[in-house]
Amino acid sequence: MTWICSQIGAREHYSVPRMLNSHGKLESFYTDFWSGKLSHLLNNIPLKHAKTLSSRYHRDMTHQKVISQNLQALIWEKKKQSYRNIYDYYIDRGHFFSKWTESQLKKRKLANVSHFFSYDTGFLEAAEFCKTQGIKTVLGQMDPGVTEQ
Repeated sequence: MTWICSQIGAREHYSVPRMLNSHGKLESFYTDFWSGKLSHLLNNIPLKHAKTLSSRYHRDMTHQKVISQNLQALIWEKKKQSYRNIYDYYIDRGHFFSKWTESQLKKRKLANVSHFFSYDTGFLEAAEFCKTQGIKTVLGQMDPGVTEQ
């Protein structure tokens, strides 16, 4: 049983993909930004979000299993300022990320993958594709979002 995980941000310090990786069950991990081996360099760059971006890494993760869209993540961070309603931003960001994840998955052979895990933002389109491939999907619902508001 192998898993693919995806998530925007460093939620829970990457606990789900880290746990799966430590048990040899993580096939691949898709994320918006991964600082990887450059994390120590980002700490020294005088940019607004550089320190935050430097934390987008965890030493427990195998770099070969991480697929990220670093440039697009930076572009989306800049776009955030133009949104009047932050929930509209989250919806658009999640849709874009999930479509990207879906497109990455379509390029691969998924014969050995049994499960797909992602959080609510960025889940839908990738999960729908996984289901067509016979892959079970697991949703991590982090909060009620706009309903709570």
